[in-house]
Amino acid sequence: MTRLVRALASAMIVLGLCSAVGTPTMAASQVTLRVYVRGGVAGGTLAESQWENKVFAEFEKQNPDIKLEIVTPSGSDYLDKLTLLWTTGDPPDVWDHGGAVATYVSQGWLLDLMPYVKRDLAELKAEDFFSGAWRAYQWGGHFWGMPFLSMPYPLLFNADLFEGAGLTTPPIDWDDASWTWDRLVEYARKLFRVGADGRVQQLGVVVRTDGTVAPMYSWLWGGDWFDRDTYETSIPNKCTVLSRANELAYQKLVELARYGVAVNGEAGFWSGKVGMVVNDPLLDVMNGAIATQGKIRWGIAAIPRGTQPAALLATDPWMVSSKTKHPEAAWRFIKYITSQKVMESYTTFGVAPVARASALPEYLNRASKLSGYQSARDVLTVLAGGQKYGREAYDHVISGWRPWLEQVSQRELPAMLSNQRSVSEVLTRIQEGMQTGIANLRKK
Repeated sequence: MTRLVRALASAMIVLGLCSAVGTPTMAASQVTLRVYVRGGVAGGTLAESQWENKVFAEFEKQNPDIKLEIVTPSGSDYLDKLTLLWTTGDPPDVWDHGGAVATYVSQGWLLDLMPYVKRDLAELKAEDFFSGAWRAYQWGGHFWGMPFLSMPYPLLFNADLFEGAGLTTPPIDWDDASWTWDRLVEYARKLFRVGADGRVQQLGVVVRTDGTVAPMYSWLWGGDWFDRDTYETSIPNKCTVLSRANELAYQKLVELARYGVAVNGEAGFWSGKVGMVVNDPLLDVMNGAIATQGKIRWGIAAIPRGTQPAALLATDPWMVSSKTKHPEAAWRFIKYITSQKVMESYTTFGVAPVARASALPEYLNRASKLSGYQSARDVLTVLAGGQKYGREAYDHVISGWRPWLEQVSQRELPAMLSNQRSVSEVLTRIQEGMQTGIANLRKK
């Protein structure tokens, strides 16, 4: 009996010690992660902020050893505030809005996530991510951000105008070889309307030519604006705008623009007087549809091929600071926020599609209902094809490219598309401007 009592006493002492050692006070074990988000401004919305509050609280509940400190732009520009946080030595541990990822890398702001991705690959279920989104921020053997939103730029069309003109609506399959650029031009011509007084009554097409979109047209014809070294390093090396493929691409673009306008934006699509918009981001499509609520029936389709299919992608990842003192905690948060369950909750209000296929059904159903024409399956077909042939926007994957996008391309392209200057002259001017920009970047 004595031995039993002693054994029990010893066991209670050991258990007590284990309890004391294994459950430290919360104050001693909890770490704080600073999370920088848009916070209802600079591209965010009130709904997004409310969603963030909910999912962040759930993360803290599931991870009591981590406290989240939320930082927002507080009315300032998102990138300006992020830059200020870094220059003052107070960077966040993680942040959400994608943007100039390659520029962040060149500035030494990002932690390479490849070791964590490799370690937890099975848990991440990489096969659930769309292909374009998954590869968006991988180069040089590094993985710079976990994709959350990923948005192809498809063709937007007015189904009512197509039916009125006796035309079949554009194909949704990016592998449909019959959907060519020449067929697009023919559609635009038939949808273009001019009244007896010579005034344009209906545009056949709006060609988006803002800085993000402008280079994409060269991809359709096997051209590019940069050499291979630029993509392998994400640092601008050599401009390759002057090529036979690029000249063909922009000659085709000029031909298309005869039957509409070439501008930054949708230029009146939701008024019902535009047949198609080429390269319209899904965020803009959904916002326009929500604002007009069934005024017109619309759909999205594949971008027609030139000599090959191509698509523009814009992917927003979650990133981890290279200066974080808590990389494992930050990675745990990144895995949570890019999980299927969290992405799925975003689709109940978000206007841009999430990067996981399994999380998309609610988004697809919302898009189908707003369309009044297309099924959820049709919308998915367009999204999946855009991911298959998609390439991430230049300003996301080439360091320092954003200013050139807006300054060089927007300064030169309008004269070409309005036939004030020849294609070859404008491409020469773009080449010169780009090379000057590269030289200035190297001086810094």
